[in-house]
Amino acid sequence: MGHDSPLSQPAPPVATDLAALATRPRHRSLRVLAGEPAWCCAQAQVTLQNWPVLWLGAGPHAPATAKPVSSAQGYLGQELDAVVFDAYAGFDPDAFGAIAGSIRAGGILLLLTPPLQDWPDYPDPVNARLCVHPVLPANGQWSLSERLAAMIRHSPYLVLQEQNRPLLSSSDPRPRPGPAAGMRAVTSPDQTQAIAAIERVVSGHRNRPLLLQADRGRGKSAALGIAAAHLLRSGEKYRILLTAPRRAAVDTVFQHAATLLPDADIQPSQLLYGHASLQFMAPDELADSLPAADLVLVDEAAGIHLNLLTQILRRYRRLVFSSTVHGYEGAGRGFALRFRTLLQQVAPGWRSLELRQPIRWDDNDPLERFTLRALLLDAEPPPLPAQPASTLETRTVERLSRSQLAQDETLLRTVFGLLVQAHYQTRPLDLRQLLDGPNLSIYRLTLAGDTVAVAMLADEGRFESPLASDIATGQRRPQGHQLAQLLAYQYHCPEAASLRFARVVRIAVHPAWQGQGYGSYLLRGLIEQAQQSRFDAIGAVFGASPELLTFWRRQYLQPVQIGLSRKAASGAHSVAVLRALSSAGQHLQARLASNFQHRLPYLLADPLRELEPDCAALLLQQPDDGQPLALSTSAHTALTGFVAGQRGYELVPDALCELAQSVLASPLLAAQLNSAQRKVLIAKLLQKRSWADCAKLLNLAGRRQVEALLRDAVRCITMKHPHNPV
Repeated sequence: MGHDSPLSQPAPPVATDLAALATRPRHRSLRVLAGEPAWCCAQAQVTLQNWPVLWLGAGPHAPATAKPVSSAQGYLGQELDAVVFDAYAGFDPDAFGAIAGSIRAGGILLLLTPPLQDWPDYPDPVNARLCVHPVLPANGQWSLSERLAAMIRHSPYLVLQEQNRPLLSSSDPRPRPGPAAGMRAVTSPDQTQAIAAIERVVSGHRNRPLLLQADRGRGKSAALGIAAAHLLRSGEKYRILLTAPRRAAVDTVFQHAATLLPDADIQPSQLLYGHASLQFMAPDELADSLPAADLVLVDEAAGIHLNLLTQILRRYRRLVFSSTVHGYEGAGRGFALRFRTLLQQVAPGWRSLELRQPIRWDDNDPLERFTLRALLLDAEPPPLPAQPASTLETRTVERLSRSQLAQDETLLRTVFGLLVQAHYQTRPLDLRQLLDGPNLSIYRLTLAGDTVAVAMLADEGRFESPLASDIATGQRRPQGHQLAQLLAYQYHCPEAASLRFARVVRIAVHPAWQGQGYGSYLLRGLIEQAQQSRFDAIGAVFGASPELLTFWRRQYLQPVQIGLSRKAASGAHSVAVLRALSSAGQHLQARLASNFQHRLPYLLADPLRELEPDCAALLLQQPDDGQPLALSTSAHTALTGFVAGQRGYELVPDALCELAQSVLASPLLAAQLNSAQRKVLIAKLLQKRSWADCAKLLNLAGRRQVEALLRDAVRCITMKHPHNPV
């Protein structure tokens, strides 16, 4: 593994000198002003005195019109001529990535920073968001600003102007006039092809979704809006539904549609044109209600959880998914790998189209190049052979220091690239968390020197009384410590806040080597490391799915808590799992797990009634003690009559529920049933779903078939396990 720092990392090859490219009308430029706050602000105002400017960072020397840095995402979909980004007000990577993509061809971004040599020690306001109790911003170590300072000094993509130093540039640094108002790029051949492909989804064969992919600025959202407008004015009564991670993300879609339909009735989140309509719905709302539609457009699909996308994909037959490959939010390449697999399973006739030609600026744009590298928006796992080339004896689990990551750009890109492809909402701020998070540790699994898997571990808990008691009663919520505070509050248990937890924040395996046990091997290494470091327990919090619940259970992490409502971002219920590593941890885990198993059947009958039965089955399982099935004599008599058809369901619900809870708690007993039999036990007996809902869930005709399946499940168990009274 080489050790390329930002100082020595070679720039990607480009066709011509980028300092000269920055003077081309359709390229955007980046200038960095590094110095004292007053000097930076004065220099910025002089530099952009003839430009319409958006100033982000409301400091004492900023103009009165300055906006807070946090407002950057509100400008998504807009086109700006000039932006001042004041890092003295906080370098928020999410905000920088969002606003950089909003500057149009010919525009300029001014980045104001402390003197580069002092930047790593500057008390950045964003640091407070990264700190966890009891770490204070002044006590942290901040590696991202050190890396950025090094990149700025040696980047060919920008002009650096430092206070009291000569200008560093190979070209004339004077600003050029902004582009004329309303200037638009001509639709590219890529975009024209995309518009036609979107329209064909409506008129062509059903169940052939279209996947559009591109970097930012290539016109994906515009293509969606233009195609929607064409369909609305065709004279058909089309109802087009539009969804995205945030309403603001689809402003461009609505703007382009409205431009082509000047007489449309424009309402909040809806455009009406005669009897046709284009309407926005949030992803969780769309997946939950599943309204009728002639076409569904999913913009920025990489920022939507795969659970929600799966529900949408299975319901609708005419779909277009749009995804940013290297965007400021969402895991584009990782999304593509996972989503293509899903598409192949559900709709094997799906089609793909990639837009490569920029619309809003020209190729080799300096600002885009710098932003991609600085925020690692283009980070991807390095290519590896599909099969390991060496024996398992070469596996090593090691902890990576922040200095290793900050000084080795190749290693940093590898680690972050793996984390990006593993999670659907990885953002630039996660890069800062990776480098600067004070309670985070980074581990990797290598095989013959190749990085196969990586993980992030958070050190949580150890609150002293009375703060632990205040957390348990909900009176205090110190920053961070997600798992410790969740368990303390949910179970009114100060002990949970006082113990030390290792929370697995992320774990990711290289896509070429997934499904071969490397994730489990890395997790076992994390457990060993946490035990040696005297943690009381190791755990995780994640969106429930059968695959993830199975993964954590294999390493004996037991479910101890579940959220009662689905998360809007994932469409899944969050689950907390725990494995004790000390005697104190064992006492806590036993208490929480017992409480959880006692509550779970009642939760399934009410707030968790629509939880997926496969997830419920895994949550109900308890460590198997090998004891035979034990039922009361009255329950066994009732079940015998039910199996023989002598008693109907309504006469034996108590006995059926007793059986279901006993069977599903035992992995050995549950394994003796097939998937449909387990589902009917959960859906009908524990979740109390109607016969009609059960029939729909199980793809059966009606009550008679559901009840027959239920009898088969009961017969299967009672025949294999003769009466053993309790």
